[in-house]
Amino acid sequence: MQVKDIMTMSPVVVTPGDSITLAAQCMRDWDIGVLPVVEDRRHKRLVGVITDRDVVVRCIASAHSDRCSVGDHMTPSPIVTTFPESEIHLAIDAMRHGRVRRIPVVDASELLLGMLTQADIARHLAGSDATVVARLVEEISQPAAAAV
Repeated sequence: MQVKDIMTMSPVVVTPGDSITLAAQCMRDWDIGVLPVVEDRRHKRLVGVITDRDVVVRCIASAHSDRCSVGDHMTPSPIVTTFPESEIHLAIDAMRHGRVRRIPVVDASELLLGMLTQADIARHLAGSDATVVARLVEEISQPAAAAV
């Protein structure tokens, strides 16, 4: 099975110049926890991601203004990505290694094509390979090493 067989196509996106408020509203309205950040909405070259955790930890908890931009608080490239033609087990390995629950799916030019999420994997592999799904969730969910 390849990534393109189970990925979410045409995800909602934001640009670095969009407001944090817009990003948070998109997450709320679409019930998602991550938004790919693209250079512009027309070409969709991936430049990073912003998560609900980024909004809370990097913006709100730091008492920043709601006028901050996505670019102020996003995780910029390089980030963990995968290709649509990749075998699903390779994408799962990338998610494990990067300890991420969601990864953008891009082409060779870094143009965004979709997103692959832990939920996509669980929905499509739970019946056939529940052990892979359980191991992925366990490994991604390990607490980060304490900062010294």
